[in-house]
Amino acid sequence: MSKISVIVPVYNVEQYLPQCLDSIINQTYKNLEIICVDDGSPDNSGKILDEYAKKDKRIKVIHQKNGGVSIARNTGLDNATGEYIGFVDPDDWIEANYYETLIRSAKDNNADVVQCGYKVYSDKIDKVVIWKKTTATDFKNIIKNLKRGYVWNKLWKAELIQKNNLRFYPEIYMEDLLLSIKSANHMSLFSIISYAGYFYRIRNNSSTNDISKKQKIKNDRYTCCLEAIAYAKECRRTTNEINVMNIFLIKQLLSAYDLRCNDEYKRYKKLFGNCHLLFIRKIKSYFFYFNN
Repeated sequence: MSKISVIVPVYNVEQYLPQCLDSIINQTYKNLEIICVDDGSPDNSGKILDEYAKKDKRIKVIHQKNGGVSIARNTGLDNATGEYIGFVDPDDWIEANYYETLIRSAKDNNADVVQCGYKVYSDKIDKVVIWKKTTATDFKNIIKNLKRGYVWNKLWKAELIQKNNLRFYPEIYMEDLLLSIKSANHMSLFSIISYAGYFYRIRNNSSTNDISKKQKIKNDRYTCCLEAIAYAKECRRTTNEINVMNIFLIKQLLSAYDLRCNDEYKRYKKLFGNCHLLFIRKIKSYFFYFNN
């Protein structure tokens, strides 16, 4: 039975952490290595992790100075010994058969990555996101099927990540999307299953209205696009393949509202080249929306 390394980056989530950990340790698939990285939590999260580790020998707790979710996940990857790797965010949780379902599909299809749907939760289940079962074996179709590019609704072959030295880009908001796109350059088979076993918790956070945070998110979007394109070129992707990736990035990260600023429009037009035609359509839709 193959081991799955489940990486949980933890910061200041004492309210939600027990539900998350309970859902992992009670999985029907038992051969798990649960790597919990306490990223300098100021609350009781670290103590909760230590208490759980006393009760379940599969849990490995690493305490470190605060460095952000990317650094915490990278620490998990550096310490993972499983044949497969999964990620669970500490305020989310998973169904009891989550990893059993994903690894069965991974084995049956010899997939490098298996992706499933998820349930969006606030104080109730607000939305269920689920896709048709499919497989992709070429870069363009893999990119198209990444959907939002989250890492937590996927099961990864450890070899894919470790052999290619894939790590999360530190201190940006789109770190999971960027790693997913980079990994697509090395996949032989990507599989989607029609199953939604991950509970993604939405938490209200008034800081999203902070002007400095909005500016950082805007800058991080550009960094994500820049890094994705540079990596694809390094992997010798064709112009056509890169254009498909560019359109995916435009759809995922950018809006007409973001691009109404002339300077923003110019730098993305320069970055994406011919894909700027999509921007024009977005800008037209922006003005249509606000003038009707």
